[in-house]
Amino acid sequence: MDGVAVHGLDMEGVHFRNSSTDGMIRNSRIYDTGNDGRGMGEGVYKGNDVLVQDNTGTRTSNDGYQTHTQ
Repeated sequence: MDGVAVHGLDMEGVHFRNSSTDGMIRNSRIYDTGNDGRGMGEGVYKGNDVLVQDNTGTRTSNDGYQTHTQ
């Protein structure tokens, strides 16, 4: 994904599973995630072999744009 806006979601903005390969999100804006109040609203939650580059994010469940590895 390149140059997308991801927003207004109950859970994670973008979730790459451990089985994901050659995934990419860059030049994108991720905001207003985790709206269901359960604390699962990371901007990007990534598995293996995923490129996360030059993104911005605000208002996610974990104090801004976060990348977590499974």
